[in-house]
Amino acid sequence: MTQVAQRVIGVGALASVAGLSVVDNDFQRTYLNPIWDRFLPSPKADLGPASTAKAWGTVGAAVGANLGSFVATPLALVGLAQAAPLALTIGAAAAAYLLKPLRVVGAMVGGALGMAAGWAAERLGHQVAPELAKTTQGFSLDQLPSRIWRVTNSSPRLSERPEARQALEQAQPGDILLAHRSGLQPLADLTVLSGRPGEFTHVGYVAENGNIIDIHNGPAEEGPRDNWLKFQHLAVVRPDYQSPQSIAKVDRSLRELAQKASYNLSGGIILDQSSTTQYCGKFVAHGLEQGAPEVKLASRPWLSMNLVVAGDFLNQTKVFDSGANYWHNKLRYFC
Repeated sequence: MTQVAQRVIGVGALASVAGLSVVDNDFQRTYLNPIWDRFLPSPKADLGPASTAKAWGTVGAAVGANLGSFVATPLALVGLAQAAPLALTIGAAAAAYLLKPLRVVGAMVGGALGMAAGWAAERLGHQVAPELAKTTQGFSLDQLPSRIWRVTNSSPRLSERPEARQALEQAQPGDILLAHRSGLQPLADLTVLSGRPGEFTHVGYVAENGNIIDIHNGPAEEGPRDNWLKFQHLAVVRPDYQSPQSIAKVDRSLRELAQKASYNLSGGIILDQSSTTQYCGKFVAHGLEQGAPEVKLASRPWLSMNLVVAGDFLNQTKVFDSGANYWHNKLRYFC
């Protein structure tokens, strides 16, 4: 496959991810969920006893919904020959909403079959792992349509986890913070497709003054740690710096880049490889490269692109992990 063809495929994949992520979350919460509220009741978790039937039902619903989504693939690929990422993003986002009924149907069929199979397995003495049972405890077939239309996620925020709040407070200057935001699950899917861990979707850096520097949906920002309590999972990794001077150099490099950086997740990864077009992973990696070249990440080219994702920072020393699990993160959309 030629490099041009690889770039074209990459444009399609990343533009689709960006479009689906934004429309299915930020735009939807602000503009579309109030409309759904007129027709569908807000989803409420069934916090009855955990069971094998609920676990299998959740897995069945996830499989069924994703099979329904595959119908969108031909529509999402329209325009690849022209390599028009903006048109492709709009087309993919529109396809997602036009085909949501197929996701609902797939989820309901898969969920019902999964619950039936799980009920039978439970009668035969089979028990799922306790962690999976806890994750899927809120599954209910009655709530599936509402959950899928709203794209809700049942993962608790870090603000509800005392141990995560404490880890965030105790993070040291120079530490790298990795977070999972449910709204960026499509990016986690793309990360897994590239052969890398998909537990986390956002990256930040703890500055010398204790604030966190990152870039997300806009210009690079420096803010208090409490800003990260909105995320669902957290990991704190500590690079092996040669000296405290390395941390100061990374600080300086990131602040300089923040003055001129512009955020671009989809087209910027592929079409603009300049140092001024940034997304969170590339932003922090740039600071480490300039200020602490001794710190080597696990990043590698994918489809001829130098894609840096949150999972690439996991080769550093991990001092805290809230227990993020890629598959459980996906299941949280159905329970």
